[in-house]
Amino acid sequence: MIGKYAKLKNGWVLRGWIGAPMTVASLTSGDVRQLNQKEFYVAKSCDGKTDFDSLAFLYEHQSLLDVLIKEGIAEECQEGNSIESYQQYRKAHNPFLTGIHWCVTGRCNLNCRHCYMESPSGRYNELPFDNMAKLIEQFDRANVLRVSLTGGEPFLRKDIMDIIRLLAKKKLWLSHICTNGLLITQDHLKEIKRIGFSPSFQISFDGIDAHDYMRGVEGIESEVIEGIRRVHAAGFSVIVATSIDQMNIGRLDDTYELIKGLGVRAWRIARPHKLGNWRGTTTGLSLDEMAKACAPLLGHWIRDNKPFYIELAGFYRGGQASKSGMSSCDPLYESRNPDEEERPEYTPDSYDCVSCRERPNLLPDGTLVPC
Repeated sequence: MIGKYAKLKNGWVLRGWIGAPMTVASLTSGDVRQLNQKEFYVAKSCDGKTDFDSLAFLYEHQSLLDVLIKEGIAEECQEGNSIESYQQYRKAHNPFLTGIHWCVTGRCNLNCRHCYMESPSGRYNELPFDNMAKLIEQFDRANVLRVSLTGGEPFLRKDIMDIIRLLAKKKLWLSHICTNGLLITQDHLKEIKRIGFSPSFQISFDGIDAHDYMRGVEGIESEVIEGIRRVHAAGFSVIVATSIDQMNIGRLDDTYELIKGLGVRAWRIARPHKLGNWRGTTTGLSLDEMAKACAPLLGHWIRDNKPFYIELAGFYRGGQASKSGMSSCDPLYESRNPDEEERPEYTPDSYDCVSCRERPNLLPDGTLVPC
């Protein structure tokens, strides 16, 4: 008898947490699916060594295997073509936690008017590499699937590529990098590709003839635009994030035309949060002012057949771009939630969304915060 064997496809893993003990997850896409007992039995048997033609498997098990294969989670294989060790089932003794948004440094080379981290003061400093490595060990033990990097400016760290290599070694998928775009070199991009990651890059750009003002440093606007082009040309997805106030709101139409020609995956427009450097600022926009600014942009975007994914300050978001370009820490990203009874308690004034429960934020000093 030849038998019938299957294994999980590369990038798919079996994981468990408190409140979500049986799941199959994709490291690359962030897709996390909670399983029942029968589904888990079949998924766990996709190890390249278990014969699905044996008496241990009924017709309903075969049907569940067909579903896994059809959905690209598993594939038929030859006997003995086993899964990798990182794909094997592992349960963490902590609540459902799929991602970490990691601020790897509090330092920055800019002085943004609206920086919630209060950079470049370096208020939160940064940890030495040995401590960063210990945090990555904790991510691994907690069954974190995906990590996104931000700062400050992450590329100010001389050891940033060592951090990324260690993530790869631990099979923690680098999903997203938030950066101001000024320090990314061709060598960085080539090495990230060589390691095997394909993160999306969120690059801040606050508008034509307005970016320098918002970012507190003169002469950087053209450099940032070139940085966006460089990352896109290297084959990475680019998300442009634009913060607006009364001083740059009049540049949105021209900025839209620029963004349209850059080949980006998504454009996000938002008001700065009333945190950090933005506290006490008097040039903020009202809700009505934001709505009036966003309405014509939406018209241009629809006229142009939705050339990229767009987020208009909470008023509208959508487009043709795949969600795979979004970060695991991103509110657009969707995964199944753990049991509601496992949901943590927060103070009445806290911002409680799915991100803070499944994908918390890690500050440069090692403090874990909900968002």
